[in-house]
Amino acid sequence: MSVPVFDIDVGWTGTPTTPAFGTGSYDDITAETKSVSISRGRSNDMSTIDQGQCTIRLSDFAGKFNPENASSVLAANLVPMKAIRIRAVFATVTYGLFYGFISRIEYDPTAREAIIQGVDLFEWLNKTYPTIASMASKSPDYIIGQILDAINWTDAGLRSLGVSADTVPTWSADGTKSALTLIQELLTVERGIFFINGSGVATFLTRAVHYANGNVAATFTPMPGDMRTSVEKDRIINSQKVTRTGGVEQSVTDATSRTNFGYRDGSAISSAYLASDGGALQLANFIVAMNKDPRSPSRQVG
Repeated sequence: MSVPVFDIDVGWTGTPTTPAFGTGSYDDITAETKSVSISRGRSNDMSTIDQGQCTIRLSDFAGKFNPENASSVLAANLVPMKAIRIRAVFATVTYGLFYGFISRIEYDPTAREAIIQGVDLFEWLNKTYPTIASMASKSPDYIIGQILDAINWTDAGLRSLGVSADTVPTWSADGTKSALTLIQELLTVERGIFFINGSGVATFLTRAVHYANGNVAATFTPMPGDMRTSVEKDRIINSQKVTRTGGVEQSVTDATSRTNFGYRDGSAISSAYLASDGGALQLANFIVAMNKDPRSPSRQVG
């Protein structure tokens, strides 16, 4: 049976935005890697996406990855924010598992090993407070593109932004909110999803795509009994209030759902990104329609 072949690289000689993997003699650390753990995603489809993280444990008898070893061939480059890339090749296809930046390097002289911890682009977005001029009647994907431009994440190969049908009346950034917060505020109204995939691509899926096919971005057919599923009370919303800033509160309730599952109110939403009270009502209707009945998230396949 075929098994995946892993490839673990650090862009030691590059910068965060131009890592130039493979240009340094020691970029490939696969042979020295003892273990890798990666976490990415969210606890359920009603919560925000968590920051992607990885931990790479390396065998290091010579202290090559020891930040305090001035004799190391990597001495000048053992610093945070060097780019990390973890991939797997299976059946001649290369899959991105993690792409991010070093957040911490620790050397353990007793175990003769080094531990590299990494975080994805969410770290960058969360630590940058951009100032962006006011714009009118722009779509959420356009605005997200402007936010990514502002943090210098401009490589077209590292961004995939779906085209939203929504229009934001006016939008600007005054430097008081992080880039990640600005994006999350847009998603509160658009109801799409923004994440960093395993290849480091900043990805925006509109609500039309996000909620298609049972709220997944791809479809598959598992063998009977292969999918572990569940139903949860926390996934149910049968009443929602939405207010356009300066407008009249719009409230939608599904009486049948309340009878069957009790009172499950969503957190009230107030946003200047809504063009009208009608738009606020439409959003409230959408949230209740998509969440009034239990749905079965897959927890595990295989």
